[in-house]
Amino acid sequence: MSVVDEKHRRAQTLLAEGIGLHPFFVAVDFRGAPTIFYTHTQIDACPDLERPDQAHAGLDVAISRHSAIVGDIDSVIADASDVVDERFDALVSTAPTSASGLRALLSYILRDDDAPTTIDLSEDIDKLEALLNSIEGALDQIAPVGARETI
Repeated sequence: MSVVDEKHRRAQTLLAEGIGLHPFFVAVDFRGAPTIFYTHTQIDACPDLERPDQAHAGLDVAISRHSAIVGDIDSVIADASDVVDERFDALVSTAPTSASGLRALLSYILRDDDAPTTIDLSEDIDKLEALLNSIEGALDQIAPVGARETI
């Protein structure tokens, strides 16, 4: 399971448990109107609550449960992204020196399997430009401009 799939699974768990993607607590004010609170500062700023201590405690429980489910998934995704960026930099820093190498590079670029190493070129024009420069460098080595071509 990829880290993105795991993040999605955890988000679904939050929704299924009624916690929501951001922890919150609903308290009723003096008029009987429900109010949603996402932070303790919001609770403190609401003078109409009958039991602000209960709202604080409820929000603490929601935050704790949210943290238990979400965990460190965002840092895991950031770490995986760093690894992908490092691999990408290594990939484009050395142009292929053969037609087979060029074919392998193109296959890697065009692969669409949502693997952690898959490059989403639609979101990063700089990466696309770097890859195209690497391909151009490979073609210059394999078949220099002006060299006689055989078809």
